[in-house]
Amino acid sequence: MKVKKLVLIAVIGIVIAVLPVLNIIGEMWWFRTVGYESVFFTILFTSLGMGIGSFLFALLVPLINIRVAKWVSGGKGKKEFFLYVLCFIFALITGVVMAGYWDTFLLYLNGTEFGVGDPVFGMDVGYYVFTLLFYGLIFHLLFATLVIGIVAAAVCYFIYSKKIRLTTVDGYEIPMRIQIDFKGIAETMIPHMSILLGIIFFVA
Repeated sequence: MKVKKLVLIAVIGIVIAVLPVLNIIGEMWWFRTVGYESVFFTILFTSLGMGIGSFLFALLVPLINIRVAKWVSGGKGKKEFFLYVLCFIFALITGVVMAGYWDTFLLYLNGTEFGVGDPVFGMDVGYYVFTLLFYGLIFHLLFATLVIGIVAAAVCYFIYSKKIRLTTVDGYEIPMRIQIDFKGIAETMIPHMSILLGIIFFVA
């Protein structure tokens, strides 16, 4: 029974991995037939670059904050492992989403002026068409990643601040009560959280 489940999981995993590849190959052949193969590779490499770059950024920022929180709180062990898993999932989703905004990045790189200013700020209309959208995209990436970093670090401070009071019963130590030092958590995490919140306010 276990073997069948493993085989089924393997087949599903292979299908999930192969379908995007087949889609990419199909699109490449179509672009090649119409003579725009270079356009296809521009889109592909831009998507990969944005996806991988965003994934790494969205992964490293929370992980670094988790490690800092663990070091500051003097934590030992691997209680924070589930946070690593959640941060990886968040980073993966972020990378996939950002890869879909390849056109926003290309518009930013190839933007030009229209020669017409808006009546309020006097900015060239090209700024709103080509540049502002990209700035907004980067802002949302930074903001979401920093918020996740704050939440992950706060949870790490929390899990390493718990004190378990043990009692002995028949020669065995068993937990009787979990004590949470909220005052200690606040004193420990305030400098760290202040820096992160300051960065968010600066970005916003």
